Amino acid sequence: MMRITLITAVGAIALFILTLELTRRHRLSEKYSILWFATSVAIFGVAAIPGALDFVAETLGIAYAPSALLLVAFVFVLALILHLSMVISRLSAQTARLAQTVAILRAEQVALQDPPSPPALQHSDD
Repeated sequence: MMRITLITAVGAIALFILTLELTRRHRLSEKYSILWFATSVAIFGVAAIPGALDFVAETLGIAYAPSALLLVAFVFVLALILHLSMVISRLSAQTARLAQTVAILRAEQVALQDPPSPPALQHSDD
């Protein structure tokens, strides 16, 4: 059991360092990095505190502790997917509004550059 605890703790530390580096290089936004920092700390807490996973499983009424970990991970992934779907929806709406604004501005620019020419005077030789 000690080996899996060590591997989990090292994985949590690696996740924390990776999140820190991605945030530092501006590859990951600060508002999303907080979520990943919290995840790495929670994973490290489960690995470092003996009996933490058993306590969570017992509190949730789950007989097999690794199943509790799977349930918590599943809920976390669902929450993350929901959050990212909301972000994508907001960005899609903003992109559509931006495209419409650019189209209107281009139409106005073309109208200002090429004013309608006055109707040509017709000379009739009748």
